Amino acid sequence: MIDSLFTPESAAASCRHRDFNEDDRPSPVVQAVIGLKHFSCRWPIGHPKKRPIEFRFCCAPRLEGKPYCEEHVKRAIGVAGP
Repeated sequence: MIDSLFTPESAAASCRHRDFNEDDRPSPVVQAVIGLKHFSCRWPIGHPKKRPIEFRFCCAPRLEGKPYCEEHVKRAIGVAGP
């Protein structure tokens, strides 16, 4: 019974409340955040306000239990790298 409530047609109809245009697309910063996966390093690269089009995250595989990859964990805790 619940399946009959949510059909592709009803979903499409709910999106027709207004026209979408270029301004409706998420900003590059939002796109960078949306692109993160649960295993992605969250080290920011670039500045979201100064150059939003170039802003991104590292996205290398992160260490288990950490928000960053091995290289960026070392940088975050101040361990000098090669």
